[in-house]
Amino acid sequence: MSDNRYDRQQLVKGWNQERLRRAMALVVGAGALGNEVSKNIAQAGVGNLIMVDMDTVELSNLNRTVLFSDEDVRKNKAIVAAERLKELAPSINVEGYAGTIHSF
Repeated sequence: MSDNRYDRQQLVKGWNQERLRRAMALVVGAGALGNEVSKNIAQAGVGNLIMVDMDTVELSNLNRTVLFSDEDVRKNKAIVAAERLKELAPSINVEGYAGTIHSF
C-alpha cells in the first residue's frame, strides 16, 4: 500500500507531479461540466484552483453534479464546489468566487 496519493499517475513516463503541484487552473462555471472538470483537476493534484460562478445551486442541479447536495441549494456554486474540493484534495489550494469572470 502506497502512502502517496498520486502514486499511480507518477508511473507514467515523464510525469512531473511537482510541476503539476505548482500549476494553477481557473474554472469558469461550476455547473455540471465545471463540477467534473474541477473534480478531475483537484484529484490530479493541480496545486492551485480558482472557481468562478455567479449562479446558485438549484435542486435540479443535484442529479448531474457530484459536488453539490440538498443542503447547498440557494448557495453560490463556486463557493460550495471549492469547499467540497478542499475535502476531496486537502493538499491543494482552492478558492471559490461568487460573480462573473469580469468581476473576478
